[in-house]
Amino acid sequence: MNKVTRYPYMISFPDIDESQWTTWFIKSKDDEDELYKVVPEYFGKKPKNLRKYRAKPKDIKMVEDYFKEKKIVDPKANAELFYAHYESVGWFRGRSKIKNWRMCIKNWDFKSSDEKAEQEAQWKMDTSGFFLGYCGKCNSLQSYNKWEIKEDSRCCKAEILKRKKSVELSS
Repeated sequence: MNKVTRYPYMISFPDIDESQWTTWFIKSKDDEDELYKVVPEYFGKKPKNLRKYRAKPKDIKMVEDYFKEKKIVDPKANAELFYAHYESVGWFRGRSKIKNWRMCIKNWDFKSSDEKAEQEAQWKMDTSGFFLGYCGKCNSLQSYNKWEIKEDSRCCKAEILKRKKSVELSS
């Protein structure tokens, strides 16, 4: 069954900036054809599905492009780490499936690989992989994980130092 259009009729649609509405009074098929030429985006094809790659990205290139768009440090290396990590866990975060991969970027550590290596190289490490730190008050040596080295020492609640404090001899 064909759609029967009855003339005259009116049609309203928003302007490009969507601040005002435009109304057209269509009297004939010719007026309708003219309207289609003037405003083709409101007629014809449906808009593309924008939610296509929301849960997980299509490939690593998509992640890299997004990182460049957001001006993230070292986008290629960080994109590879990000994609490899979430691909390895099946695009899950804890027990829940990721609904939007772009939201995971908020909590991602974006230090450049040089910064990470430099930061960890400054600390001495024990055989189990923990950082060795000296108490700033009593100079005692203890092992700390990567989060504890940013806090105070366990013994005196003083600053944790990378190297032992040298003791000055009074003469």
